[in-house]
Amino acid sequence: MLGQIASLFERPKVAAAPLSEKMQQVNLFLVGFLVLFLELACIRWFAFSVIFLQFFTNVVLIASFLGMSCGCLAARSKRDWLRIFPWLALATIVAALAMRAIYQTWSGLAIDVGHQASPQVVFFGTEYRNPDVAQFTIPVEFIVATFFVLIALMFVGPGQVLGRAFSTCPNRVMGYTLNIGGSIAGIVGFSVLSFLQAPPLVWFAVACAGIGYLLYQERTLTWLRTLTLITLLIGVTLPSLVGDYLGYETRWSPYYAVLRKDNSITVNMIDHQAMVPFGKAGGIYSLIHLLQRHSGGKPFQHVLIIGA
Repeated sequence: MLGQIASLFERPKVAAAPLSEKMQQVNLFLVGFLVLFLELACIRWFAFSVIFLQFFTNVVLIASFLGMSCGCLAARSKRDWLRIFPWLALATIVAALAMRAIYQTWSGLAIDVGHQASPQVVFFGTEYRNPDVAQFTIPVEFIVATFFVLIALMFVGPGQVLGRAFSTCPNRVMGYTLNIGGSIAGIVGFSVLSFLQAPPLVWFAVACAGIGYLLYQERTLTWLRTLTLITLLIGVTLPSLVGDYLGYETRWSPYYAVLRKDNSITVNMIDHQAMVPFGKAGGIYSLIHLLQRHSGGKPFQHVLIIGA
């Protein structure tokens, strides 16, 4: 259906010539890079944008590799999954933004994470909205399953390109070497950007540029697909832009999205720390010093703080 709708807006295209063996080798490296780079970008961004998904980031990892594997299996299929990547990716981003907006604006919505009212495992941050009869409750399994499917579908297109490149590579050892080399480059590249505290716009711009190049190879990079990829880039920056508008200072550390406003700090949508007057909330921190004093001990000279 998406392909039929898109075809109404596209110009007739000349069939792309078969890629040379050298170009397929380039694709093996490029797709290896893209899959690992985009996977890490998705782990970081969806953990920030989808409430409580940060507790289950392996879901994004498994979905990425499942989608890539299905794409490899579909290498001989006539359906070109890469052509619909822009729409699948944009739909996934929009779903995440919608989930975020609903949770932030509707206080009556609660997410049930392991029955946090009487937890056996503590998920920090879930206690602010305990599921009860007065609230509309969604199990986190529903959210996780939805984004598992959407993210897996995103990676089918790159996986199909990978499978087709492998099928035309006569030297399997060289093929795997190029693919693994690209994967390592993707991990290193994303790690460098993370430690430089680059924002999501940079991550996804790199990924979209790679996807755009692959579409250009196949002569399927139409203006509609280009516009969709640009819209995707705007979408991934929206949470940060909204936070800035509301007075939050957004920083992308190498691990999390850290938002600070006045004296409070939020990490991946969960209240993390607050700076308050000692007279208001310092009692619990004074307890160990008071016990030391009343037991006749000398004041502590050195203190080791373990934790966040």
